[in-house]
Amino acid sequence: MRYEQTLRLSNREFKRLVGVQRHTFNQIVNVLQDAASHRQTRGSSKKLCLEDQALVCLTYWREYRTYFHIASDW
Repeated sequence: MRYEQTLRLSNREFKRLVGVQRHTFNQIVNVLQDAASHRQTRGSSKKLCLEDQALVCLTYWREYRTYFHIASDW
């Protein structure tokens, strides 16, 4: 599920899906944006926005699914 799709979820459903509240998720994305602004870009461009990258990471930590299964969702 992409970040745009999670915007339609209630706060309770979002926490059930991701494992953290929206406010905490937004703080995580802010930290990632700060880190990305200081990083030099090398290689190809990113295929996922920072919000989606955070969702992938939290999905992995929450469910311990294999990367193959996570990639098939994305």
